[in-house]
Amino acid sequence: ELAKRLGELFFGLGAWGLWGAELYLYQGSDTEGLNRLVREAAAPAGLRFTYGSDCHGPGSPHEKLGRFWGEFRGFE
Repeated sequence: ELAKRLGELFFGLGAWGLWGAELYLYQGSDTEGLNRLVREAAAPAGLRFTYGSDCHGPGSPHEKLGRFWGEFRGFE
């Protein structure tokens, strides 16, 4: 199962120093489903979450600033 394999990957990477996983606004994809998968797989490994919009600035076809956000607790 993908979620199990991803969780194992996050635990392994956490042992090497990975501290977080990025949640993202995926263009043309199931953003909620993909981010739910990442959250569920990364949380047991104790990873924090960051957020990205892939914003390339005003007028860019990739401009998504303001369309995706989440609670960021800062760097601990």
